[in-house]
Amino acid sequence: GFHYGVTQKKAGYHGAMDQGMISERGFNHMLDCVIAMKEVLGDKVSLALDCGPGWMLPDAIRFARAVEKYNLM
Repeated sequence: GFHYGVTQKKAGYHGAMDQGMISERGFNHMLDCVIAMKEVLGDKVSLALDCGPGWMLPDAIRFARAVEKYNLM
């Protein structure tokens, strides 16, 4: 998932703020980042993303569909 704001890391913090449904703002930010990178890189350089754990399946599928046209690795 994507979290905007300051995460309070205290003893026993288990990363819960870094997991869960992605916000619309977070989704759009990630998509805007991909678009900006592809505009700079063009088609001559391949781009791969490591989104890591924490994504909910519906968010991951939605994001994969949104970036499919950018031909990511």
